[in-house]
Amino acid sequence: MLGLLPEGDYLISGPTIELGQSDGVTAGAPLLTHAIPKGPVLLTPEEDETVDSDEEIVMSWEPVTKTIDG
Repeated sequence: MLGLLPEGDYLISGPTIELGQSDGVTAGAPLLTHAIPKGPVLLTPEEDETVDSDEEIVMSWEPVTKTIDG
């Protein structure tokens, strides 16, 4: 997949939405890199913790400081 999308600036554009209504078009050229972050270590909820589906859940994780390549 990375070979199909080389690193670089990619022009993207799309509608802007304000209060549920189209409000024109915006565009930008963000930089795509292959520095894909490694998955975070989940702190909460704890591993194997039972979570009630009717309650709000707060998730937290350690800072991600490495890429998938290390």
